[in-house]
Amino acid sequence: MDGGESFTVSTQHMDTHYYVTLESGRSFVLKSTEDWYTAAYDAHEEAKLMDDYLIDVIPIEHEP
Repeated sequence: MDGGESFTVSTQHMDTHYYVTLESGRSFVLKSTEDWYTAAYDAHEEAKLMDDYLIDVIPIEHEP
């Protein structure tokens, strides 16, 4: 590539990290290869295991 060409990076198999906030004030980072919707479902399941309620799921941006 000479610098003038554009390219696309597939995120299908890349790990994405999500910052998850729970009602109790606890938070954790969830690592997922899935889309945001599926990651949010997984975060909800983890919150239930912690006997807590899910508040927010925010994707964490990675530095290039």
